[in-house]
Amino acid sequence: ENFSHTPLPDDAQFLASETSRGVLKKRTITGPDAKGKKTKYKLPEEPQRRAVLVVSPMRHIPDEDGHKMPLKEVTLSLIKELGLDPEQDYSRDIRAQQEYYTRARSLVNSMDLRSLDSFSRHRLEIKDFIRSRWIVHHLKLEEGHQLRCEWYKEHVRWNTHLDQMSFAYVMAKREL
Repeated sequence: ENFSHTPLPDDAQFLASETSRGVLKKRTITGPDAKGKKTKYKLPEEPQRRAVLVVSPMRHIPDEDGHKMPLKEVTLSLIKELGLDPEQDYSRDIRAQQEYYTRARSLVNSMDLRSLDSFSRHRLEIKDFIRSRWIVHHLKLEEGHQLRCEWYKEHVRWNTHLDQMSFAYVMAKREL
């Protein structure tokens, strides 16, 4: 599609293998240090890993907390990243989607009376913006199936080409 080069099969195979990995024992590797000198590094044991999907984060995301993320700015960045013109392609549907997410976040986050303990108060933080041109899914995990269904339902509700916005909102609801 819009890749600067076609992803190599070895790259896709590597990413797919990273969705499910057993325990990695303690090990020593050799590599260059900051000055380029050959150095040995001891790596700790790593637990088993299972990823529902592997994605690339969005480029040029504002450095804000999820509850303060400027969604209009992010929306315009997503439109540009897709190679579209923000002046022409900031449609009524996209604007409605972005405004809905902004209002939902504001409503959930403004309910200060839900708990007196600020640590147990939950916030809707819309922050997980991705580049969705190339996604590696773990097709055997039920959690992956649930996430894909939830993402798809949210995306088709808006009739836009910004599936990245839908993904970020779904992930924010899941963390809530």
